[in-house]
Amino acid sequence: MSFLKQELNHALLYIKVTPNSSRTKISGEFLDEKNQTHLKINLAAVPEDGKANADLIKFLAKLLRTRPKSLTY
Repeated sequence: MSFLKQELNHALLYIKVTPNSSRTKISGEFLDEKNQTHLKINLAAVPEDGKANADLIKFLAKLLRTRPKSLTY
């Protein structure tokens, strides 16, 4: 999983988000121009007023079995 980097006291997750999707799901991996792999996530939320960001945090918190407040972006 090269989209996940473990640091001393935290982890860094590289993500490529596509809002306005039919449903929220992990849809694969994405390789950027710097050869960094990102986890591709489709979000059903619209990208306005922070709705997509809030839904992303809720989705990741559920997957990682943690509180949303423990995640930052």
